[in-house]
Amino acid sequence: MRRGAARSGDPPPEQAFRAFLQQLVEHSATSRSTAVALKAVRDLGSPVFARAHASMIETIGRLMTATVATGAIRADVTPLPFDGLRDTTTAPR
Repeated sequence: MRRGAARSGDPPPEQAFRAFLQQLVEHSATSRSTAVALKAVRDLGSPVFARAHASMIETIGRLMTATVATGAIRADVTPLPFDGLRDTTTAPR
C-alpha cells in the first residue's frame, strides 16, 4: 500500500494531514545535525535524496488532495510550497 493512502481505521484526511505536518516540523526541528550532513548529499545530486524528496512531495500531495476533498483546505493550495522544507540547515532556531 502506498504511503499516505487511506486505510480502514485511519483518521479523517484533515487530521491525517495535520499529524503528518506536525511530525514533519518536529523531525525538521530536531534533526538539524542530520540535515547538515544530508544537505551535502543533496547538493551532490544524490539519487537517493531525490527519490526520498519526491516520495515526500507525493505523500503530501495525496494527503492534500484528500483534505481538499473534505473542504478543510482550499483547492488552490499545492504541495509545491513544501519544497522549501527540504533545507532546514539555514532556518532560524
